[in-house]
Amino acid sequence: MSGDRDLMTVLPRHEALQLRHEHGLEVSGEISLKEMTGVLRRRKWGVLCSIGVTLALAVVASVAITPKYESTAVLEINQDDVDILGLGNAGNGSPSGTNALEFNVNMDTHERALQTDDLAMQVIVQLRLDTKPEFSWKPSRFDSDQVKAEMNAPLENAPHKRERLLKAFHRQLKVKTIAGSRLVEVRFRDSDPQVAADVANALTNAYVEQCFHTRYRATAQVSDWLSKQLNELKAQVTALDQKVVDYQKQAGILGTDGATDIVTSKLEDLNKKVTEAEGNRITRQAIYELVKNGNAELVSGLAGSSFSGPGFTGQNPLETLQHLRAREQDLKIQYAEAAKKFGPAYPKLIQIKNEIDTLSAAIENETGKVEKRAENDYLSAQNAERMLRVSFAHQTSEANKLNSKAIQFSILKHEAESSRKLYDDLELKLKSAGVLSSLRPTNMFILEPGRPSTEPVRSPLMIIALGLIAGVLFGVALAFGQAALDKTIRNPKQAEAVTLLPEMGIIPDLQSLPLSRWERKNTANSSKPIAVIAPESSIAEAYRQLRTSIFVSSTRPPKVIMITSPMMHDGKTTTAINLATVLAQQGAKVLLVDADLRRPSIQERLWLPSREGLSRILAESKNGKSNLIGALRRTITQYPDQPGLFVLGAGERTVQTAELLGSEQMTKLIEVWRNCFDFVVIDSSPLLTVTDAVVLSAKVDSVLIIVRSEATPKEALLRARNLLLRANANIIGVLVNAVTLSSSDYYGYYGANIEADSRVSRS
Repeated sequence: MSGDRDLMTVLPRHEALQLRHEHGLEVSGEISLKEMTGVLRRRKWGVLCSIGVTLALAVVASVAITPKYESTAVLEINQDDVDILGLGNAGNGSPSGTNALEFNVNMDTHERALQTDDLAMQVIVQLRLDTKPEFSWKPSRFDSDQVKAEMNAPLENAPHKRERLLKAFHRQLKVKTIAGSRLVEVRFRDSDPQVAADVANALTNAYVEQCFHTRYRATAQVSDWLSKQLNELKAQVTALDQKVVDYQKQAGILGTDGATDIVTSKLEDLNKKVTEAEGNRITRQAIYELVKNGNAELVSGLAGSSFSGPGFTGQNPLETLQHLRAREQDLKIQYAEAAKKFGPAYPKLIQIKNEIDTLSAAIENETGKVEKRAENDYLSAQNAERMLRVSFAHQTSEANKLNSKAIQFSILKHEAESSRKLYDDLELKLKSAGVLSSLRPTNMFILEPGRPSTEPVRSPLMIIALGLIAGVLFGVALAFGQAALDKTIRNPKQAEAVTLLPEMGIIPDLQSLPLSRWERKNTANSSKPIAVIAPESSIAEAYRQLRTSIFVSSTRPPKVIMITSPMMHDGKTTTAINLATVLAQQGAKVLLVDADLRRPSIQERLWLPSREGLSRILAESKNGKSNLIGALRRTITQYPDQPGLFVLGAGERTVQTAELLGSEQMTKLIEVWRNCFDFVVIDSSPLLTVTDAVVLSAKVDSVLIIVRSEATPKEALLRARNLLLRANANIIGVLVNAVTLSSSDYYGYYGANIEADSRVSRS
C-alpha cells in the first residue's frame, strides 16, 4: 500500500487513478475465505434461526411420520430376440442390432413397462392391497355423490377409487435401471416390511410371466399368418414358372440361359471388318490427296505402302517414278559438272539436256498414272467401307432384338427362382417354428427376490440430520443472498475497490465498545471527544491509527485537512473532533474549524459558548469591516480539556455559504491558519447535499472522505469521489466509520487486539 500512496502523492489525481488500473492495484472482485467467514459472522443470527426452524421441523417430522420399509427385487433382462422364426435374418444373415442406443431404448422400455397401471392393478388385486390401511381410500366431503358411491364398489366399477389407489401405489414404487448393466431394480416402500417384499416380488413375477405370454402369442400369430401366406406363395410360384416357359416358346429362345452365340460372333466379325475397312479408306484417301496436290517427294516416299497392298498387280508405279527421279537427279549433276568445264555449246551438254527433258516428260506421265491409280483405290475403299457399315447396322439391330428378349426372359426366370426359394425357406421355418418357440428360454430372470427389511428407510436420526443440513444450507444461502443484495460500504477493502483511493482505516461503533454500563452512559452523555474520555479504548486507538495514516500518506504531511462525507449522519463531525484531539495530544497546535455553515454542531457538541464564528469573519472581511487576524483572536476558543486544541465555530447561519467558502477571503483565512497553527482540521458539509464542501476542497491541502459502515451506498461514495476529482481536490483517502466491534471487518483490521482493548478498558 505504501507504493500505492506514493503514486497518489506524486502524480496528478486522474493520472494516479489510471496508473492504479494499469498496475492492478484495485481490489479483486473474488471473495476470499476470510470474507465468506465475515459474511456468516455478520448474519449469524439469521443462519442460527434457519437452523433452529428446520431442526424443529425435522424433529416434528421424525415423530409424526410413520416409518417406511423398503424391499428391492433385482431383475436381469438379456438381449430380447423376438424373431423366433428368423424372418429378420432372411435377407442379410446377421442377428438383430445390439448397439448401445438400441440397448438403452430396450432397457428404458422395460423400465417404463414395469410401471404401467395394468401391471400395478394386477398386483393390487393379487395381494388385495386395497384392504391395507396405507392404500385405503375414504372420500372427503368435497367429493361428489358419484365419487362417494364408489366407496364399497368393486375396483372394476369404481374409476375414481381405482385412480387414487394407483396413485398411492406408484408413490411407493421406484423402478431404476442400474447403469452399465442389464439389471433393473424394483423398489417398493410400505409401513409393513413383508408387504413391501411381497409387492416387489409379485410385480417382477407378473412382468416376467407377461413377457413370456406376449412372446408366445406373437410366435403363434406369426405362424398362423405364415401358413396363409405359404398357400398364396405356392400358387404364385407355379404361375411364374408357367409364364417363363410360355415366353421362351414365344420368343424362340433356345436353351435355358437365353443366349445365342451365332449372332454375337457374326456381329464381332463385322465390327472387326468395319474397323479394317475404315483404316484402309483413310490410308487411300491420304495417298490420293498427296498425289492430287502434286507433291513429288511425298508421293515418292509412299512407295511400297499403298500400291503394294492387297488388290494391286503389276509393277509398282511409285517405284518406277522413284527410279526416274533418281536418274533425272544424276543427269542434272552431270550437266552441272560439264557446264563448269565446257561451255553451253558443248555437244555433251546438249545431249545431257535432251535426256533430262525426256526424263521430265516420263516423270510427268508416271505421276498422272499414280494419281489415277490413287483415286481409283480411294473410291474402292470408300465403297467397301459403306457396304460393311450397312451390314454391321443390320446385324446390330438383330442382336438388340435378341438381347431384349433374353433380358426379359432372365427377369422372368429370376423372379420365378426367387419366389421358389422364398417358399422353400418359409416352409422350412414354419415346420420348425413350434419346436423353436417351446425350446427357446425366456430372456428375463429374477436375479434377487425382494426380502423384508429390518431397518426403516429413514430413521428419526437421519431425518433430524437432514433437517440440520438443510437448515445450514438454507441459512448460508440466505446470508450470502443478503450480502449480494447489500449495496453499502462495509469495510475499507470495499471502499478502496469502489473509489481506487487509499483506505485510511476504520472507526469502531461506539455502541460496540467493551465498556462497562457506567462508562457507556458517561461516554454517551459527555461533551468530550472519545479520544479524551476513553484514551485506552479501541475507538481512541482507531483515531490514533488515522493520525498515523495521514502522516505516512505522503512525504510532506498536510497541514489543512478537510473532513467530509457523501451523506448526512456518516460521522464526519465526530471524526473531525477526535482527529483534532489526537493531533493535539502529540503536542501540536491544532485548530478545529466548523465549516458546515448550514448545520453547525461542533460548539454544541463540545459545550462551548456561542461566539462569532467563520461566517461572521468571512462576511466582515468581504465588506472590509475587519482584518482576519483580529477577527480570529476574537472568535477562536481554546478547548479546556485538551491543551493545544482551539475551536472556531461556524457562527450565524447564512444562505450564501458557497459564495463565502469559495471567496478570496476564505483563501486568505486558510493561509493565516496555516501560519498560526501546526494543523487545521475543517469539518465541512456533506458532498451530495450541498456544494459547500466541493468549493472548499480545492483550497485545502487534503480531503478525507468519511463513510458509515453498512449505511453509505457504494454509488453515493463513487459520486462524492467524482465531485472532488472534478474540483481537482487532493483526496487523501477513505475512512470507514461506525464498524461493529464484533464484525468480521473489525476482526480483519485489528485482529486479536480486541480482547486486549477490552481488558484495558475494563481495568
